[in-house]
Order: sequence, then C-alpha cells, then structure tokens
Amino acid sequence: MVMNELIKLSEDLRVDLLCIHEPYAVNGRIRNFPTTAQVVIHGKQPKATIMNLNSNIQIVDISQFTDEWTVCVELLTEISKYMVVSMYFQFQHDIDRYLDKLESIVNSYPNHKLIITADANAKSPLWHSDMSRERERRRGEQLEDFILIHNLVVYNKEGEPRLLRTERERNQTLTLQLQIKI
Repeated sequence: MVMNELIKLSEDLRVDLLCIHEPYAVNGRIRNFPTTAQVVIHGKQPKATIMNLNSNIQIVDISQFTDEWTVCVELLTEISKYMVVSMYFQFQHDIDRYLDKLESIVNSYPNHKLIITADANAKSPLWHSDMSRERERRRGEQLEDFILIHNLVVYNKEGEPRLLRTERERNQTLTLQLQIKI
C-alpha cells in the first residue's frame, strides 16, 4: 500500500530520484515498483535504496560504499555530477560506524556535489525533531558535530512530513529528493 502511494506521489510531484529507508523488500527486491525504475539496493533485507525514475538521468552504483544500510551512487546529468547517499542508521548499532562511512564518502569525492538522505535514528532541533528520547538526542549531537565539521546544510523544514505511513505499515520512511532539470 505504501509503495502505491509513493508511486502516485512521485508522479504528482515529478520526482526523478527516490531515497527510501527501510523499504518493503522480499529477498532483496523492492515490491510493487515500476519495472522501468533503476534500483540500487544491496542485501536480502536492505535498509536503504535509491530509485531512479527518470531514464534521462544516469546513476552508477559506487559499490565500495554500498551495503545493506548504505547506498551510494554517482548521479550524472549533462550539466553536473552528484554523489547521492541513502543511509539507514540502525538504532542498535553505534552511530560512529555510519559517520565513519560518511566521512570516507565525503573525503573520496571532494569535487562532487553531495546529497545525503538518512534515517539516522537521531534527534536534533537542527532537523526539527522531537527531543524526548535521550539516546536519540546523544546520537543527534554526534551527527550535528559531523554536519558542522563538514559544512553540510540540513534541508529539512519544520512541519514538512518526513514519513509516509499507513495503518499497517508504520515504519516506512521516505525521503523525496530533488528533481534534476536536464
């Protein structure tokens, strides 16, 4: 059901690229999505994926950084190159493993424009989240430090929905990313 809503929403908003966290996948395959979409995913129970819905845009999997929790692609257009990263920070894992991976990506591609989308299981006023859970606040502080050190900009806006949910699928996280004009 969420995938059907996602397809309709992406068509309505003319979204070219989707970064999805905790996608509904069976044996490493995203269910109920257009066969024309280019999908980058890794593992049988993937926590992150990137889907290209625009055949005029080329994405290339950067396999050295792609695993069950991270998908990293180079997005190529006629006018520019981007690195797009979709990450899921597993709550049970120490956040440092994800920040170390992001550090490697940032350092490996210093001349690319970088877009990072993440379900970080971290809270911070910087991205307008509820600050009620202590562990998520501590993780948020670590992520804030990373953002400041690397001069990154948070694009979350207060009041904008970051989750697409239905009654049966409570944990589907959605990040819609930019439309690239070619």
